[in-house]
Amino acid sequence: MVLIVGREMRIPKIEETVGFVGDNNTEIREFEITDSSLFDFDFKLDLKVKASIGIVDLEKIIEPERVILRWRIGKEHLPEKGMLFAQLRAFKDTDEVWHSEKGQFWIDEGINATEYFPSPLPSEFEQMEQRVTASKNQTLEAAQQVFENTAAVATNAQTVAEKTGIVVQKAFEVDLNTQAVAQNTISALESANTASSSLSDLLNMLGTDVATLTGGKLTPSQIPALSINDVFEVGDTDEMLTLTAQRGDVALIIPDDTVTDSYILAADDACVLANWKKLGVSYVANAGHAVTADNATDSTMINGHRVVYMTQEQYDIAVKDPDTVYMVGVE
Repeated sequence: MVLIVGREMRIPKIEETVGFVGDNNTEIREFEITDSSLFDFDFKLDLKVKASIGIVDLEKIIEPERVILRWRIGKEHLPEKGMLFAQLRAFKDTDEVWHSEKGQFWIDEGINATEYFPSPLPSEFEQMEQRVTASKNQTLEAAQQVFENTAAVATNAQTVAEKTGIVVQKAFEVDLNTQAVAQNTISALESANTASSSLSDLLNMLGTDVATLTGGKLTPSQIPALSINDVFEVGDTDEMLTLTAQRGDVALIIPDDTVTDSYILAADDACVLANWKKLGVSYVANAGHAVTADNATDSTMINGHRVVYMTQEQYDIAVKDPDTVYMVGVE
């Protein structure tokens, strides 16, 4: 690639020789221009070797950040051996013209053995040379085609082997997936059977081992006896019979903030008085719910009877009062 920097033509050493006299369309030289102000110009290449002068119409290739000018070197550009001077000439419709500096190429001279034969050469010799050359070229082309076909066959064989391996692998994966599906189907059936059995067991346990709800509440008949005990405070037994109670609940009769009686429900129906069993009322309850009898306001009375404590000896000689409760200490 010949670089155009400013006006300078920088020619790589390896591209200085453009061919031999008589060469035709076997060499290409490209010129790179990065000066964007020249992108809109048309270009020609002016050539001079000794007294021979020529003009080349360059192929222009426009890229985003550069322009490439391509010179296809024909035999008319290589008229004789010697230094070939080349200069780019740019122009456009506005009469603007731009020139690069001159670059130097070299045209070499071949042996051209045919020039040493007597002239004119027999036409048969020229025809034979052409046939030999054509046969050689055909042989080379055939050999190249055989080589390419062999490579293609090898590539196709490799491709077939790879595709066969892929097919075998996919078949193996399909077999594994089929086994997995079968195993999953068995597991699903086992899980379904287990779930069905569990559901059947649960339904059988409802109302016996598992409590159910009635109106959003536990069914009283399914609650074990004495599992929940409530204590109700009512004014009298009539009010007691209106309670929503269950077996084991206790009702305290408290007409004037004093416990006078207590009942426990012994059967399921709380509306029947016979189902309520009366409990004894303790002295502490009649004594104003005192923590101890000594602290009660009427601690010397039990159910309206006077309480007297004495020894056995005192009790034996005492005159007994039927309204008095005697408490005798034991020695």
